[in-house]
Amino acid sequence: MEKYRIHTDSGCDISESLLKKWGVDYCGLSFRFEGDCREYDNYDIEAHEFYEKLGAGAIAKTSAVNTEAFIAAFGKSLA
Repeated sequence: MEKYRIHTDSGCDISESLLKKWGVDYCGLSFRFEGDCREYDNYDIEAHEFYEKLGAGAIAKTSAVNTEAFIAAFGKSLA
């Protein structure tokens, strides 16, 4: 059994591929643009595209990881 395990959320500014390579568990933050019914995960859109939308006047509404998602993620590490 490992002595420690690192968990983070997708707001850590490390690419999904690096997190997987390093074995770091993560939960995705989500957001949506005001007036858009689609909900995005941090890795669904490139940073430059996100900031272009903001520059064009879009308003992003963010959401933290819900408790159940963190419990599920930590539960896998404890099993």
